[in-house]
Amino acid sequence: MVTSRQTDNAIASVTTTGQTEPLNQEQLAKRLSCNPSSVNRKRAKPIFHDWSRARDPEGMGWIFNDEDKLFYPVE
Repeated sequence: MVTSRQTDNAIASVTTTGQTEPLNQEQLAKRLSCNPSSVNRKRAKPIFHDWSRARDPEGMGWIFNDEDKLFYPVE
């Protein structure tokens, strides 16, 4: 499970480095070339970061922020 601190760090990274913007579930599914239902099923699992990194065209891992319901890239 991703901690609040990890999410906060990822959000700060996106804001300060100009990396890819946070994405909603449908946008991330399109980026990862999968169904939104796959993203939904896997987002709460500990392997989500690694799974998303393996599917991402730029090799970015992603984490889900439960507060705003968006996905943030992490290195």
